[in-house]
Amino acid sequence: ILGGAGGIGLETSVHLAQHAQANMVLVGRSALTLEITTRLERIRAAGGDYLYCQADGTDLSQMQEVVRQAHARFGPLNGVIHSAIVLKDAAINLMDEATFQAALAPKIRASAVLYQSVKQEPLDFMLFYSSVQSFWGNAGQSNYSAGSTFKDAFALALSQQAPFPVKIINWGYWGYVGVVASEAYRERLARQGIHPITTAEGMAALDRILSGPLAQVATLKMSPEVLAQANITRRRIEALPAAPVPTLNPMLDQMKAANLLL
Repeated sequence: ILGGAGGIGLETSVHLAQHAQANMVLVGRSALTLEITTRLERIRAAGGDYLYCQADGTDLSQMQEVVRQAHARFGPLNGVIHSAIVLKDAAINLMDEATFQAALAPKIRASAVLYQSVKQEPLDFMLFYSSVQSFWGNAGQSNYSAGSTFKDAFALALSQQAPFPVKIINWGYWGYVGVVASEAYRERLARQGIHPITTAEGMAALDRILSGPLAQVATLKMSPEVLAQANITRRRIEALPAAPVPTLNPMLDQMKAANLLL
């Protein structure tokens, strides 16, 4: 799991340890500290095991080294999850290039690097954690929304061409774990009709999505009024035509051209 040492990534690790006795390889940018180790011990307490690797998810050589370490410790990889996130919120007219790119890199470059690192693995699945911000923007998060939109398109292309199943979950608001888990944030969103996903609800959705046929699923809790304002109705969803899926090779070529920008 890229970004697996905290937030939703850690809850996913604990869930997989509890229900599948999984061995987890967790990748993060931070050095392993006592605080991180204490958090990760929840995985062993749940019945699994873990290896923590400090690496930059946007660096191909570092991620290839992570795969080598995973093989040495646990053998071939069976599943891969991209859960890394960086939030650098600001109004777009006040956002400098560095702030814009800081939120893009974990979504854009890290997605491509992660696939390049594991494309030869006998995976049961590759899963990208994305956001409903792909579908409607949130004030101050143009960088995050742009990155999530690319991540969705890239993963959809992979779902048509990769030798293993590729899925996307566009998460709504997680209110109890993660970078925006605070009482003040929950109260603010509740006034807008947006309600927090609990850990139990999120993991139940994860199980259904991994075992289901759909490549992309949005998981969110909102009032009917907010859903209607977003023009999300059952009738509208059922009437949607199948969207064309972008081909992968041109996207990878564009990524190579963008290396100097990310």
